[in-house]
Amino acid sequence: MATNPLMAALATPEARQRYQAYWLALGEFIDCFARAEVGLHIAFKHLTKMPDPVARALLSGARIEVTIGYLRRLAEVEFIDATEWKELEPVLTHLNDINDVRNSLLHYGAQKVEEGKAFITNVFRALTLDRVVKTPISPMKLSAMTYDLRKIYLHLSARHMGRDDLTANYPEVKDVLAAAWRYIHVPPPQKPTADKPQKRRSRHR
Repeated sequence: MATNPLMAALATPEARQRYQAYWLALGEFIDCFARAEVGLHIAFKHLTKMPDPVARALLSGARIEVTIGYLRRLAEVEFIDATEWKELEPVLTHLNDINDVRNSLLHYGAQKVEEGKAFITNVFRALTLDRVVKTPISPMKLSAMTYDLRKIYLHLSARHMGRDDLTANYPEVKDVLAAAWRYIHVPPPQKPTADKPQKRRSRHR
């Protein structure tokens, strides 16, 4: 009788522990991502001065990258105050970087978790081999992104939702906002593209 490779891998206490740590970190990450997404929508309504029903009609079902794209365009035409945008733009860029990881996790899942060498890859769905991407993932990396998602929500809540300045009454909030991001985004390496051969001109006219 053939043995299921996954069940065999989970037969050791170390493998089960790795899976438990991974799923725990993943669940916390997904929950905090959802909260950051809600925070972005609330901030969007404030920044655009958009009535709630209109914002719901526009953003219902919109992905994070779409909402961020709207804000970038509004900043480009100077609808959003330049000083506020200077503060907000790095936060949105980092949220978008985390969103890329989140999308890969949900669409492709992770492999080799039980071995402690987990990674995400689009190898089974990439259109061509040169588009295959492999990204390491771990409970530590998930925890770093989870911390940053909480920090992102705090950024949005404290400075971009029209509320009173929280840093005046809560100095610790200012310290958190000034702290460095824990997740370091590393873009996938760009593979060189071969030069296309030039077509020979016909000698006949």
